[in-house]
Amino acid sequence: MSDNALEVALWGEDGTAILEASGTLDAKTYPAMRDVLLMTVLAQPKAVIVDLRGLKVDPWTAASVFRSVHAQVSEWPGVPIVLVDRADQDSWPLRHYNTVDAALADLGEVPARRVVRLPLPEAADPAFARFAAEETCLVWGIADSSLVVPVAVGLVDLVARMPGSRPVLGFELRAGLLAVVVTSDLSIRCEPHELRRVVSAARNAEPRCGWSTTWTGGTVVWAVVRPGRPS
Repeated sequence: MSDNALEVALWGEDGTAILEASGTLDAKTYPAMRDVLLMTVLAQPKAVIVDLRGLKVDPWTAASVFRSVHAQVSEWPGVPIVLVDRADQDSWPLRHYNTVDAALADLGEVPARRVVRLPLPEAADPAFARFAAEETCLVWGIADSSLVVPVAVGLVDLVARMPGSRPVLGFELRAGLLAVVVTSDLSIRCEPHELRRVVSAARNAEPRCGWSTTWTGGTVVWAVVRPGRPS
């Protein structure tokens, strides 16, 4: 991936994604780093290691982009983001190491999670999303599906509005948090106010929700709720 002054090479080792960055990370290249970081995390590797040793950084900008992405994805998909830099950067907001090998050696086990993904028909009717949410809650022993259904219906509605879109509706349960995730192989932009509207439909929705393109040019939107939390 290249954006003028910023170059990012992607490779993997033992299920971990490693981003090797070079060039300059500043206000101009901030969006490119944010986007490639989001797309990599949302592919759900074991962890994402960002090697900054070949990168010239503006410290404030660099800390800001990593802090921003980590905050957005910390609850879902919960993939750790780890930094590698030769300097002793106490200002980094995330774990950091001097070498990629040291970072790999210190990664823990991937937390257990329950996952279901359901392909929906083209131009999916909200009834499909409603039924899928209710059945998933029933199977997983979530007593109050009313906290999940409006989020599932709303996210599917956002993605299904594009002609030709065939949404895939997913649910992931980990550590008491339920993520509702909708993907499409088409590029469909979702504005922040649209996501806020969907999240507000669930009385106790967590504040984390988001939208991103994928490495294949598709779309993923998600929101996180805590089932059973008092309203």
